[in-house]
Amino acid sequence: MIMNDQEKIIAILNNYQVRNDIEARALVRLMYSDLSHIGAALLSGETILSNNNNGPFYFKNPRSYYTIKQPTIMFNGCEINPPIAWEDFDPQGDFVCCATPVGVISDCRQDAIGYIKAGVAFNNYEDAEAYREAAGWVVS
Repeated sequence: MIMNDQEKIIAILNNYQVRNDIEARALVRLMYSDLSHIGAALLSGETILSNNNNGPFYFKNPRSYYTIKQPTIMFNGCEINPPIAWEDFDPQGDFVCCATPVGVISDCRQDAIGYIKAGVAFNNYEDAEAYREAAGWVVS
């Protein structure tokens, strides 16, 4: 659905993550300027995170202050970031971190195809370790 400017303004102002008394300058940043990716995320219903606060936001801070919450999955009752999907696999990328029962191994993407197909390859060590913990492979 394509929205005109008035519809975008109303939709952004009605989002629970936006302060009711937001300044017009911040609204312009969300629609056209350095925060337009955040504005688009708000319009599509995504969750916005910030460095030290859960909102609602005034959107006065620098661009680096805000991020879009990545989608997560539930695995054995734990919320974790999803593994690399086969559809998103790029063999030209660098390394992936693969969760195994004995630890996290780092492997080049071309050699990690089996891990990616098995759903245990992640873009970073922390996500692979979170998967291991959720799987019960980490003994304290």
